[in-house]
Amino acid sequence: MKALQVYFKVPVEVRGENGAFVASCFLLSTTCSGPTKHEALDALTAAVQGFLSAQCAGRTLDEVLRRHDLRLPHPDEELVTGRYIDVSVMLKIPALN
Repeated sequence: MKALQVYFKVPVEVRGENGAFVASCFLLSTTCSGPTKHEALDALTAAVQGFLSAQCAGRTLDEVLRRHDLRLPHPDEELVTGRYIDVSVMLKIPALN
């Protein structure tokens, strides 16, 4: 099997709340918590990866991108500073016969 690894840089926010840390991705309305920042971010990364994988499997990722008006940036545009997580999704490449 051949595959293509696709990487997403997803903006997140982390805040302390009631003795725990909450990591959230406002674009995907996803929130996860943990006793440390690292654990909250790990949980959020896994949740976002699961979401994106499910969208790819259901062939609905393009709908998500359109719904949130996500598109490729112009080469002259800079990323807004802030915290991001890197999420990857493996896509299977069909065999060519």
